[in-house]
Amino acid sequence: MVVRPASLQANDTVGIVSLGSPLDPNIINERILYLESLGFNVLVGESVFRYTGFLSGSDEERANDFMRMIVNEQVKWILPVRGGVGVAGILRYLDWDLIRQNPKIVTGYSDITVLLNALYQFADLETLHSLMLIDFKLSTPAFNFNQLFRAISNTQVPTQLKTLDVCFGIQLFLVLLKGKLLEGILRRSLVRLLHHMRSILQVSYFLLRK
Repeated sequence: MVVRPASLQANDTVGIVSLGSPLDPNIINERILYLESLGFNVLVGESVFRYTGFLSGSDEERANDFMRMIVNEQVKWILPVRGGVGVAGILRYLDWDLIRQNPKIVTGYSDITVLLNALYQFADLETLHSLMLIDFKLSTPAFNFNQLFRAISNTQVPTQLKTLDVCFGIQLFLVLLKGKLLEGILRRSLVRLLHHMRSILQVSYFLLRK
């Protein structure tokens, strides 16, 4: 059974983690201020400002950061600073049962997609292929923020599926590819890709909620 995290409320705590490549500390601090201006409390992980070669700390350090956010009752949303590379290295250190018992909102894209798919496969956790901390800036389109918060602030009612930007509850897809009807399970992180490639692949599709 898929585990759905509790919806986000005003003044909730967002746990900031760096699970792959590091990000400039000045950018991190700027984005945190922006996030706080939206009314959220912020808890910064221990490895967020670390540099270990091209990664933010060792695989185990970054995994421990993630797990500390999982078991922290105050944290409702785990927000990676960015993707980059190296996220796959943390997977062997994660406690899937503990994650399943303490479901949190987890968002991201890029290399974070590795984590999102693993959380769904091994912890049955519903996640969202969406914004990361690096995106919390004035130049990010308001539409992106609206779609994100419509999804994570009320996970019982997903945003209109015709936008294809929010993927909660989507399990079954039917694809008409060059005249052939296909059916199967669609990973949430691939919905946007399918949407953007529809003209290239000559794809029409129908998405059904579970």
